[in-house]
Amino acid sequence: MNALLLAGLVAVGAVTSLPWALRWVRRRRTKSAWLELSPKLELPLAGGSNERLLSGRYRGHPVEVRLTPHGTSQVRVPLKTPLPAGLHLSRQVPGAMRRPGRAVRDIQVGDPALDEGFLIQGKNPAAVIRLLREPGVREALLALQADSPWVLITENEVMAPLASPVREETCRRALRSTALLTSALEETTARHQLLAATARDQARRELPAVPSPRPAETAPSRDEVLGQGSEDPALALIRDEFARRMRIHNWFGTYPTVAGFVLLCLCAVMSTGSETLLGQPLLYWALAGGGLVVAGLLGHHVISRKILLCPACGLDVIEPDPELQQFGKGEEGITISLTLSTDICPNCRTVLS
Repeated sequence: MNALLLAGLVAVGAVTSLPWALRWVRRRRTKSAWLELSPKLELPLAGGSNERLLSGRYRGHPVEVRLTPHGTSQVRVPLKTPLPAGLHLSRQVPGAMRRPGRAVRDIQVGDPALDEGFLIQGKNPAAVIRLLREPGVREALLALQADSPWVLITENEVMAPLASPVREETCRRALRSTALLTSALEETTARHQLLAATARDQARRELPAVPSPRPAETAPSRDEVLGQGSEDPALALIRDEFARRMRIHNWFGTYPTVAGFVLLCLCAVMSTGSETLLGQPLLYWALAGGGLVVAGLLGHHVISRKILLCPACGLDVIEPDPELQQFGKGEEGITISLTLSTDICPNCRTVLS
């Protein structure tokens, strides 16, 4: 009886802790590899945080290497010149745009390599298209995509995720490609801003001088109409819907797993002095606890992929793990990850809670 309970506890514990154990091993391996590459890449060690590994300058750009919770790494380069407002460029997930209910707008640049390879968003589509159509930016972006398929660009940062294992040649190519793309983005953006400022000045000089009219009473702003600090009704609906889906995940995924694990621990503790719990054999309670754990893990797996979706874009909120991304045929493999991004959607960056 006791041996059976202990064996059940060990089996359940091994199954539930395996993803975290693998993640811990990958983090240790990735961190050690980057620390060994620090003198070769001439990037000093970054102190003060376990996530920041290296921090320095590469080809004139500030560079930071970060360790992710999955045990992979990211090369991050902040931009001196902000890109078009709201720009968010990420890898295009095959079939994602065909999902029903998807509300995210994908800007079409007119270049098949960019339109098919990236999900492009921004508040000023014309400025984004003009930026990405520049030959220097396009070539540098595609070169970085070849070294880091999960490249991510925002209006103030370029990020290149790197999968394990960490190799010196791969890291050098990623650093070089990231620096080239950053230079192309900054130079092109600065040139576009200069041309826009010159055009505005020229238009002002061509306008005839007109006496200023008497200031009229300005119309109330949107914040004044809705109330200072009022939330966008559309965002409020998105957050309410995601909170409802999160409750379903908790009731059928998180809570059964926790309850089953507690029940198994209670059976293990009581097995040394008693054979029953509330008049029933401990074996029955142990089996019930194991069933709850298995049902909870299965519920988490199914709900996180079928129900716990971002209401804005229709995609799941599972944090992508490049190390465990492909377990199937083609690019639409099975994603194995227990990490959920419940505050911000990892795909469209919508604030969910």
